[in-house]
This record gives sequence, C-alpha cells and structure tokens, in this order.
Amino acid sequence: MAKKIIFYSLSGCPACKKARQFMDAKGIHYEYIEVDKFPQNEQNFLCNEIKRFNPDLTFPTIVVSDVIVGYSEDMLKNLNN
Repeated sequence: MAKKIIFYSLSGCPACKKARQFMDAKGIHYEYIEVDKFPQNEQNFLCNEIKRFNPDLTFPTIVVSDVIVGYSEDMLKNLNN
C-alpha cells in the first residue's frame, strides 16, 4: 500500500519548489496544497492543521503517515520504498 503524503507549500517558497521538483523527478506521488492560494479562512484552517505536525509552521511541511519530512533529499528519496 502506498504511503499517503501531503505536501504543504507556499507559492513563492524556494525550498518548497526545490522539494517539489525533487519529488516529481523521483516519481513520488503526493497531495499538493499551496496554502497561500486559499481564501483566508481556509488558510487559517490549514495552518492549524499543519501546526499539529509542525508547531513552527515552516514550509515545506511534508507529512508522511504523520511524520514530518521537510526538505531532506535522503528522506524524500525513500518515500517510494
């Protein structure tokens, strides 16, 4: 069974873009959410959701089976395993 991956991002975030390019190049499937593209009330909800996993609310926040991955090529390349 494939791991569920949720990728929380900001549209102008360089680290988010780098992580997304890396994951796409490796064929890693994920749900992608650009938080700042949502209306303010939905952004607030998403930020509260992210804080459950990442209290510092930094981006990218990549949740894999309730584990924060962030941008680490070593960890990201193992997502397909």
